[in-house]
Amino acid sequence: MAYRYGDRKQRILFPQSIDEYIPQDAPVRAYDVFVEALGFEQLGIKIEPHKVSCPQYDPKIKVVSPEELIWRIRMGHNPEETKKVIEQMSGK
Repeated sequence: MAYRYGDRKQRILFPQSIDEYIPQDAPVRAYDVFVEALGFEQLGIKIEPHKVSCPQYDPKIKVVSPEELIWRIRMGHNPEETKKVIEQMSGK
């Protein structure tokens, strides 16, 4: 049986930057050079570094826990039985 040996004093699992992953002569680095050379302002694209991310969720969308989602699905399929289970759990 093969064993893997590691360094117990290792502090990080992955390199701290993408540059450490990709060799200097990798073809993918050409994309980075191309994008840096575009000149977004000249193209009419305004980039605000502190706003670069995914947009916030719409406030109308409620994010629920997996447990609540299961209860909602169960209520839809068998509401009477689910109400009985909820009453038993709450001690009513």
